[in-house]
Amino acid sequence: MAETRLPETTVENILEFYDEAPCGLLSTRPDGTIVAANDTLLAWTGRRRDQVLQRIRIQELLSIAGRVFWDKHLFPMLRMQGQMHEVALDLLEPEGRRIPVLLTGAAKLDADGAPVLFRFTILDATERRQFERDLLRARARAERSAESKAELVHMVGHDIRSALNGILGGAALLADTDLSDEQQEFLRFVQQAARTLLDLSDNVLRAGRIEAGGLVPEEREFDLRELVARSCDLLRPRAEEKGLSLTAETDPAIPDRLIGDPVKLGQVLGNLLGNAVKFTRVGSVRAEAWLAADLCDSVLLDFRVSDTGIGIAAERLHRIFEAFTQESYETGLEHGGAGLGLAICQRLLGLYGSRLEVESEPGRGTTFGFRLRLMKA
Repeated sequence: MAETRLPETTVENILEFYDEAPCGLLSTRPDGTIVAANDTLLAWTGRRRDQVLQRIRIQELLSIAGRVFWDKHLFPMLRMQGQMHEVALDLLEPEGRRIPVLLTGAAKLDADGAPVLFRFTILDATERRQFERDLLRARARAERSAESKAELVHMVGHDIRSALNGILGGAALLADTDLSDEQQEFLRFVQQAARTLLDLSDNVLRAGRIEAGGLVPEEREFDLRELVARSCDLLRPRAEEKGLSLTAETDPAIPDRLIGDPVKLGQVLGNLLGNAVKFTRVGSVRAEAWLAADLCDSVLLDFRVSDTGIGIAAERLHRIFEAFTQESYETGLEHGGAGLGLAICQRLLGLYGSRLEVESEPGRGTTFGFRLRLMKA
């Protein structure tokens, strides 16, 4: 069968493509001596072909640090593995200017598997390196901006809390004076609005600390029964205003003293109880803590907060743990809030490797639960 030969013009086009490729192409002997290089690479390095071929090794095109890295790491790796992919190096021009490049190489092997030739593709990474620098600068600016915003939120949040506590204190004093029924109704409206804003400022400050990584679990001894009872007592006035029953039950088998972070656990219970009271018009709210397992030096506890409130539609359950999200737009309008409470609970529990679970039925109520492992005191 006659040998098929490519047309002369095709051979010339292949050679032209090699020399004018938009990337550098290079071939070396196993010792690194350059035996082939295209025009693109020669133009980058500012050298003529007769100055390169058979005269210098590939590492002589690199910066000093690149030569050391090549001899100590890259070349042994290339001989052993037979390839390398997008290694960042700097080529040197005769005048000393550096060109950042990405070097990809592969070995051509003989019949015995020994390398006889190394072929390299070299990409100019100048624009990529500049893009990475721009990204790093943008990230630094964003981080500085985020820090400034966090400081502003922290400062303003505490000022708002101080003012709201003053309003609530003044309202409490005013409630002890002789007021008409209409004035008492106005006062209750002021107190409710101030408490709502106080809760909102607490959640915003807490969310800011979590985002900034400023919250870590503390470990100290506390009484779980007292914590659950106190969490309910704080919400009892609101529940009584709405005519709701608010109860707590703690498993007698739970040890009297445990080790954990009562502040953060109290924040989780407080948020869950606060939501339960807020979204329940009639009926009851209940907090429970049960011993799930006794593990010698620690215990597994199941916590539940249930209510007989408005409930949550099944198709909306997956959204309620997102920050600034509520069950529906109408719910937000009617009950207020910023949709931060459940997101904060989820993140606080995440510090302990736990998470919130929810069961709900519209019109029948909602139950939130989580499991926590605490050390025995």
